[in-house]
Amino acid sequence: PERAIRGGRYSLEFGIKVVIDKYLDHLPLARQERILKRHGLVVTTQTLWNQLLAVADRLRPTWNALWKRALDSPVIGLDQTSWKRLDDKDKKPWQMWCVTAPGLVAHRIRSDK
Repeated sequence: PERAIRGGRYSLEFGIKVVIDKYLDHLPLARQERILKRHGLVVTTQTLWNQLLAVADRLRPTWNALWKRALDSPVIGLDQTSWKRLDDKDKKPWQMWCVTAPGLVAHRIRSDK
């Protein structure tokens, strides 16, 4: 089968399952690791994270196209909200940008305004 990561061990379908379990079913990677182990598949949370990144890389062109479509719309809604950092509370907070256009919503997290 097609691999999520070129030369990798796991199929693209496995990577997509990891994404769905995490973001749609709200299963943390550590819980997914335990579930998979019960079924005989020993995999680390780092491996699951790598699968998430591989699927995200494949979806990046689609996300970029949606962002461009939103910004090219004649009317857009824009909201910016600070997002506290967990890694270093002394640093400036992240900035969450939400852009809405007819038929779509796109989010972007940045370190600057």
